[in-house]
Amino acid sequence: MQTVEITLADAKSRFSELVNRVAYGGERIVITKRGKPVAILSAASGKGLGAVKGWLSEKDDFFKDLEELEKRRHVRHLRVRKSR
Repeated sequence: MQTVEITLADAKSRFSELVNRVAYGGERIVITKRGKPVAILSAASGKGLGAVKGWLSEKDDFFKDLEELEKRRHVRHLRVRKSR
């Protein structure tokens, strides 16, 4: 995996390009501010939060919460404007 450093100003103006380079080009991008690293842009593993299942006990409350969030994730809620 190739690591590239880029300034914050450049990252702001080229964000879409950088995301594509990371996602499809396998690069890892270190974003710097005044010459010091402040963030890293790297590809997602594709496994999401479920990847931590091997780290915690299967009975951990975290997984109950995660399953509940996944169930509610695609439920649409009607947004109602309050009248003044």
